[in-house]
Amino acid sequence: MVDAENYIAPEARTYLEVLCKKVEAATGTKLFVVAPPRKALPNGDDLTDYLRDVKKRVGIDKSSVVINVGSNASPKQYKLHGVTRGGKVKEQYQFKLTSDQLDAVVSRFGTSDAVQRFNPQGEKWRGRPSPGFDKSVVLVAEQVGACIALARRRSTECNIQPLAEDRVREVLESIDVLANSEVRAWRAAL
Repeated sequence: MVDAENYIAPEARTYLEVLCKKVEAATGTKLFVVAPPRKALPNGDDLTDYLRDVKKRVGIDKSSVVINVGSNASPKQYKLHGVTRGGKVKEQYQFKLTSDQLDAVVSRFGTSDAVQRFNPQGEKWRGRPSPGFDKSVVLVAEQVGACIALARRRSTECNIQPLAEDRVREVLESIDVLANSEVRAWRAAL
């Protein structure tokens, strides 16, 4: 979990760190959530330089899945998050962790409209931390983590649409993401 400007609340950051570690322990696939600084524009040199530095610092490689979050994470208008898979991940989980599925997850949970829907007061995304943004990041990361775990089991459930919430919870419980009572309580309150 790399959050350059503290976009994400500390509790959500802790939960995401647990999720990423549990996914890697269960599958061998590294999962990272990266929130680049706002000044780094999509497809710009600043973002490229920043991500190159993060890649070296935290060990992102071809066996990693990276969820970039924030208004500069995706060049697509209204999408606040983007998911990239390393070459080994694409090869290992071919037809089991598809671009179509990851795009569907981002389209449902990782847009400015989703953040507005998740905010308690219906506040629009304004490029600053909010409960709706935290929930958006967590839901995308949970979907991706659950799909990595299912792909490892050779399941083809993650091929077109996001998983149902109950299925995500079932998969996360199977890899002990929700084993810690504090993590479980925070997630239940989200």
